[in-house]
Amino acid sequence: MNKKWKKLILSAMIATAIVPAATVVPASGNVALAAAPTLSLNKTSVMKGAELTASGMFEPSSWITLRAIDGEGKLAAFDAVRTDAGGRYSFTFTVPSNTVTGAMTVYAGSGDQVVQATVQVSSPDGGPSNPPPVTPTPQPTPEPTPEPEAPVFNDVSDHWASDAIGKLAKAGILEGMPDGSFKPDNRMSRAEYMAVLYRLLGLEDAGSSPAFTDVPNDVWYSTYVKSLSAMNIVSGYPDGSFRPDKEMTREEAFVLLYRAVKDKLQPVTTSAPAYTDSADVSDWAREAIEALTRAGILQGTPDGKVNPKKTITRAEIAKIVAPFVD
Repeated sequence: MNKKWKKLILSAMIATAIVPAATVVPASGNVALAAAPTLSLNKTSVMKGAELTASGMFEPSSWITLRAIDGEGKLAAFDAVRTDAGGRYSFTFTVPSNTVTGAMTVYAGSGDQVVQATVQVSSPDGGPSNPPPVTPTPQPTPEPTPEPEAPVFNDVSDHWASDAIGKLAKAGILEGMPDGSFKPDNRMSRAEYMAVLYRLLGLEDAGSSPAFTDVPNDVWYSTYVKSLSAMNIVSGYPDGSFRPDKEMTREEAFVLLYRAVKDKLQPVTTSAPAYTDSADVSDWAREAIEALTRAGILQGTPDGKVNPKKTITRAEIAKIVAPFVD
């Protein structure tokens, strides 16, 4: 993740009973890597409105995404935390009052490695877990309620890219910040974009060492970089570096996306792009920008520009990637 992100420090400590060891669940059909995260809960049962702490171990200074899902599949909690120098993480949340009683599953994961643990949710009044059965009065079949697109970030509700951000968050391609925000107008680094493309394509670890002088095997983005490099989607610089923390220009992001999805592009127009700043586009980016424009992925700014040399934001990345997610 971006090195500018602040670390989230949770002060809650694990108390009382510990749920048995969690089961590793491969995400998206990918093979789970070794040294998966561990996960334990400080309670085997919890009342609505009470606090629950999830904690465990993983690689030091790694990001862990946590979700709590009740028996009806509703999201009860969502956040991301970072392990400390010793590999420990902890996340405390209050069980919502509208959570369904019964089993609630807590998931903790990093990339393709996901573990889960279960806790029983009960009502604070000690009443029955669920209302007694009643004979319903026949009613017309209602229209299904659409599922929320994704966890709600606290800074995107009125943003122009809100729908695209929600779609990618729900698909696990984009993640928010530890404070519940998304920071849509922040710039995206090359390393972060590698994670987005890797998840979009559903890739697995290429299993070879990165051929870049500044991408050691033990960094969080190593798998993403070496897998995309093996597919000739991304390349480095003449000096052998990758420059993972470098912010990308819009045309750089367009070219990498084009290489990743060009077999899926369906032209919706035969008209050539007519951007007012086409002269600013680098020769190596013209094919990608033209193809993405013909496919309706790029539409330019209201003043007719494509702004190829400007650095790209997290929201802009969401907007161009979302059309490729079902």
